[in-house]
Amino acid sequence: MKLLVKRNLAVITAFLMVVGTFITGDIKVSAAGGDTTVYLTKTGEKYHSDGCSSLSKSKIATTLQDAVDKGYEACKKCKPPKLDSTSQAAALQANAVAAPAKTTATTTTSTAASNGDTVVYTTKTGTKYHADGCRSLGKSKIQTTLQSAVDKGYEACKVCKPPKLATASTAQAPQTNAANGVVEALKTYKGNTDEFNAYAYYTNNVDLQTAIGADGDKLLKHYNEYGKAEGRVAK
Repeated sequence: MKLLVKRNLAVITAFLMVVGTFITGDIKVSAAGGDTTVYLTKTGEKYHSDGCSSLSKSKIATTLQDAVDKGYEACKKCKPPKLDSTSQAAALQANAVAAPAKTTATTTTSTAASNGDTVVYTTKTGTKYHADGCRSLGKSKIQTTLQSAVDKGYEACKVCKPPKLATASTAQAPQTNAANGVVEALKTYKGNTDEFNAYAYYTNNVDLQTAIGADGDKLLKHYNEYGKAEGRVAK
């Protein structure tokens, strides 16, 4: 009886050792360092192991660390390695050390975003605007300004997270557009003649822009009373 028990214990122990070996092996395979090569696709949001069926149309090599930093997740089909805890800790520590530089960069981006002439990119068919380098720009890349993109109804890409237009710029844009519209209307002012053009008189006489503004009647009156005698440009 005792001999039978000992044999059973030996069998169970051996079985547990084999299982433990497989489990340990799985852990080592499923976790890897940040420099491990994985693969991305042009449009997907997952990273893959070499040979995955999802790589049939596009295959972009990168490192595991880079893929994780950019927000890619592991493919559920090919089950590529995940970043080990050591690499994750190192990345967090590196980000913490670089925090002051990152703050400066964020401030710079914010300052640029407050000005509508910040360069962003759109695509032929999309409804988002993107930062340079976004993977959504793989098929088409149209350069424009942040102000123009917002005015046309484009929204910020959620993947690359380009700068957004600051509130001050958003409020300023309609005012600027309205002012430009009033000035443009001077081109068709009813009092325009071969001798006098309200638009030309306004744009060529900077002092009148502040003193009178884009008012055709007042500009014409000023020209007849003073500008003609002063030899001001009026056409």
